[in-house]
Amino acid sequence: MWRAGFVSMRRGAAQNIFARAPMSIVYVEGGHERDSACRRERAIKRLSPEGKRRLIAGQGEGLTDA
Repeated sequence: MWRAGFVSMRRGAAQNIFARAPMSIVYVEGGHERDSACRRERAIKRLSPEGKRRLIAGQGEGLTDA
């Protein structure tokens, strides 16, 4: 059963329960300020699965946030 949400808000800080298993880091990109990093993250999230595979393989350095 999938459960995610906030638990124990009585202590003042909500604790989030993540339903996904731990994942490994497969791609790291540097050289960004905070605003450009946020734009780049959104662009990567919008990529198709094939586009993400190309990015991880090193063929997608020129991808823009179209």
